[in-house]
Amino acid sequence: MGKLIIIRGNSGSGKTSLAKLLQKKLGTNTLRISHDMIRMELLNVCGREGVERSEPLMTTLLRYGKANSEVTILEGILPTCDYSHLFESALTIFGADIYAYYYDLPFDETLRRHMTNIMRSLGISGLLYGLCQSSIASHSMPSRKR
Repeated sequence: MGKLIIIRGNSGSGKTSLAKLLQKKLGTNTLRISHDMIRMELLNVCGREGVERSEPLMTTLLRYGKANSEVTILEGILPTCDYSHLFESALTIFGADIYAYYYDLPFDETLRRHMTNIMRSLGISGLLYGLCQSSIASHSMPSRKR
């Protein structure tokens, strides 16, 4: 049934804002999966435990989205070094119906946005989390730099 849109990037890059706008524009049969919401609100975890506990739930939600939604939007920092299994699952579930985008902001812009945003509680470690390797890094998933 559905298509998958993946929106990734550094903290404060606008991923969640874009995902919410897309969901509103695309209508009621659009599932939005927010990495932050799953990790911080639903599971109340962070760090390594956040990866280990959120990845299976996000994979389940991807399957649900494929079966029940016209469009599924997955958004979050989602560094390749931590979430490669999730991306492999997405490829298995959605095949060629994946549209992946990455906000490639310089670190100084990310820091500026972070300091002027509600996300101050995330801390510097949260900013650096997505930089454990260039999250654009090679993975067999289509990616379009925006």
